[in-house]
Amino acid sequence: MKKDNKLSWGITFLFFGILFLLKTFNIIPTTIGQYLFDLANFPIIVGIIFFIFHKTKNIGWALILVGLFMRFDTIYRYFDILPTYVWSLALIAIGAVLIWGLKGGK
Repeated sequence: MKKDNKLSWGITFLFFGILFLLKTFNIIPTTIGQYLFDLANFPIIVGIIFFIFHKTKNIGWALILVGLFMRFDTIYRYFDILPTYVWSLALIAIGAVLIWGLKGGK
């Protein structure tokens, strides 16, 4: 097994082992635990770990996309209420671009 494969898998197992141990000792609040231990979030978490620690990013991207596909119904609900916030988000985005655009320019 390649060195970056071992590192990615090692960190993944270490992360989930610590996570399940914290759950066993009731250290993780239930509000956070319900999201962390949802099966649809596991590919996203593993994908992020592989994206950070693996040499080729393809595995990370693939796992993140699988996780997002499993979360599609939740994501769709957020986009369903998005039109009510369009003007607020647009003004915030324009202000941020103007502020950080001025720092980068003359």
